Amino acid sequence: MNILDLTTLIIIKEAKQIGRYTLKDALNISEGRARSKLRKLVNEGLLGTSPTGAYLTSKGEAVLTAGLKDLKIKKYVFSQQLILGLKMNHYIFHIAKPAIEKIKLLQLRDEAIRGGASTAVFIVFDHGRLTVPGVYDSLEKEDRNAYSLIKNSFELDEGDVLLVSSSENRWLAVRGGLQAINTLVK
Repeated sequence: MNILDLTTLIIIKEAKQIGRYTLKDALNISEGRARSKLRKLVNEGLLGTSPTGAYLTSKGEAVLTAGLKDLKIKKYVFSQQLILGLKMNHYIFHIAKPAIEKIKLLQLRDEAIRGGASTAVFIVFDHGRLTVPGVYDSLEKEDRNAYSLIKNSFELDEGDVLLVSSSENRWLAVRGGLQAINTLVK
């Protein structure tokens, strides 16, 4: 499953139902590409249709779950809360213990931006603390609200990584985050 398909399934899951014009705007793609995307996913049995738009089928839900598992995403959370001074739409992806070098984080951030995010921040659960490698040794000290949001939303294990992918367009935040994670785990 490609990242655009996975992003489309997340959008439809969260929106409950969606038409091609809304999908076009959400993904910043042409109407023809949105129509083709929806038709392809309907033909694969991942989406159903009604007069008000496309909706996720049980097969679509299963494929979405499998796609997230393939990317080692344990969970994701949407937030509009101020995080590290950024007032945007944020998707926080919990990635299970990836093998990651600190130098690669900048490349992954750039990949998220190429995918549509405005910015991306990686947070590592290291020795019982949430850190932003090379920036903050303790998220708790720097941004108490973001720290609380993360601690209350995720069950973290040592070495787990969180990607905060952000954009004014919430769906481009999803797409950018998924693109960076895909690069990380492939």
